[in-house]
Amino acid sequence: MPLLPTNKPQFKFRAQDFLAPAVFVLLVMAGFLCALAAKAKEVATAQASGSPCAVVTRFGGEVQVLNSDRSHLVEFQKNSGVPCGGWVYVIRGYAEVHHRDGFTAHLGADTFVQFPESNLGEQISGDHFVLFKGEMFVSSDEGAGEARVQTANARARIARGSAIVEYNSETEDSQLIAIDQTATLENRFEISKRISVQPGEASTLNFKLLRVVPSAPSAVALSSLKPRLQDLHLGEKAQMVAMVAAQARANRKLASDLNGSKHVSVAQKKEMQDTYALTKARAKYLPHPVDEEASRLKAHFVNRMVAGELAGEKMLYPDKFYGKAQSVSVQVIDPADKFLKKKQKNDDAEKKKLIEELAKIRDE
Repeated sequence: MPLLPTNKPQFKFRAQDFLAPAVFVLLVMAGFLCALAAKAKEVATAQASGSPCAVVTRFGGEVQVLNSDRSHLVEFQKNSGVPCGGWVYVIRGYAEVHHRDGFTAHLGADTFVQFPESNLGEQISGDHFVLFKGEMFVSSDEGAGEARVQTANARARIARGSAIVEYNSETEDSQLIAIDQTATLENRFEISKRISVQPGEASTLNFKLLRVVPSAPSAVALSSLKPRLQDLHLGEKAQMVAMVAAQARANRKLASDLNGSKHVSVAQKKEMQDTYALTKARAKYLPHPVDEEASRLKAHFVNRMVAGELAGEKMLYPDKFYGKAQSVSVQVIDPADKFLKKKQKNDDAEKKKLIEELAKIRDE
């Protein structure tokens, strides 16, 4: 029986049918590898830009280190770096941080500090610390330069020595306490007016009190300074230096105690009083002697002020028309007083009579 032809298609091998899927897979793999390389480059760039601005050398309690945008925590331990722009939050306890420019900062409890990039250019340098809240002890060693601490409304400058900077976010109050060298406090929006704070003194700035310039420096009480030094966990030497500076400022004599007035004789004191009285009499301001022309000009001026009305002049100078005010005494008589006195008299008579009758009964 002869074989009949069929319509079944015959298989033919074509290379182009297998090359197209392979090329597609290769392209997908190449794109994925490029994306990984770009991501690795981005991570490397971020790590390079996050070079440490400070090192946490010592801490105790609960301390956190955050990145610049505060989106996540940075793992750290002793002698770990804080990236530029990073934040250190001392919830409880303390932390000691060394800045790369040579400054040392001791952070107290409930303190939130940022470490920004201070080298903004070849000749311009920004702030080294941004104190969001809490208090910190900043010391600048010789050759380290000027340490600058910025708060929400003020800026403290510590050229040499050490100082305590505090900012209360609730009252919006910034305070600077100089320890062993002179420091300055200024309004960071008006840097032309700086207040110099001597060792053992404190100055504050508070916008709520409608002040745009820090207050005049005043002595710091030892009773308020000692707990702060203990909360900052400073060494015994640093605490002793601060206490000695505060005590020296408190013992400083005022100018009124330097004239030796406590040891002058009675004659010298009388001479000083006469000299003061004469000086005070000469210091009185007399514009010109009173004469007829001055009286006429005064009357003309009054007439112009009151538009020629006599009633107006009476209002301006009532003593001229009505005389000086007289003192008047008013006596108020209450008719009930007479009745109460009579009643009291009758009560006393009844009480006396009753006492006499009781005495007779006791005798019997």
